[in-house]
Amino acid sequence: MLIIALLITTHTTEGLAQSAPEFKNFQQSLYIPKAMKPATAQLYQYGVANAFIEGLYEGELAVDQLRQQGDFGIGAPNNIDGELTIVDGKAYQSNAQGKIIPAPQGLMTPFAFVTTFRADTIMSLSNVQNLNDLFTRIETLLPHPNAIYAIRIRGTFSNIRTRAFPAVREKPFKPLAHLLDQQRFFEWKNVKGDMVGFYIPGYLSGINIVGLHFHFLSRKRNLGGHVVGVQAKELSIEIAELKEFHLLPLDTKEFSKHKFDGTNSRDLQQIEKGN
Repeated sequence: MLIIALLITTHTTEGLAQSAPEFKNFQQSLYIPKAMKPATAQLYQYGVANAFIEGLYEGELAVDQLRQQGDFGIGAPNNIDGELTIVDGKAYQSNAQGKIIPAPQGLMTPFAFVTTFRADTIMSLSNVQNLNDLFTRIETLLPHPNAIYAIRIRGTFSNIRTRAFPAVREKPFKPLAHLLDQQRFFEWKNVKGDMVGFYIPGYLSGINIVGLHFHFLSRKRNLGGHVVGVQAKELSIEIAELKEFHLLPLDTKEFSKHKFDGTNSRDLQQIEKGN
């Protein structure tokens, strides 16, 4: 059973910028039913995917605070400039030059999600031809299409292609789809590394990014980005099913005024109206 918890925030912008222990105390003050204890494998998410891709690129959660919730995850830095990847408890920013740097002190994120990674299943994949081939084969390994999974893939990649968006500074920010002509692509051959990612089921569409989504980090932690292409002869894949989902929305003025396009299905509208 998957438990979904929406964390409704009452903190102020100033409060969220306080030290990590105070943020942790806020989390501990939430009521958690006994049935949810002891804590099981969970996905902890800050921000909403649709808000991010529609131009809300500034959040108020520090990456150091995010790492208190898990040692494995992906996301975006404030004002973009590449990708955010957390693996083995360490956070990295893959910038728009395709290089990896340790996440700077005080780096904030508008959208990210993490877990404490403990693999349930470890398998091998051979002769991966491309990204579609990899995704199709991963999906056949997942027991439940409506579960959430954290996935780590290790090995030597014959070819790995990534992309990154540059930093954006000028407001109002354009939606991410309007920046596609500015994205930068990088390609490396015969590089050892890790793909860090998740499978998100369809019912979380708009909240998160449905399907498979991976970031790459080279073994030396000097190359990486959002994965858009891959080839490999032999890979090790580790899969962890996550039983709980916790969401902390943004608490910014921009988020409070943002208009979402979500609507109830026709059937649900009829049910609500009683006709």
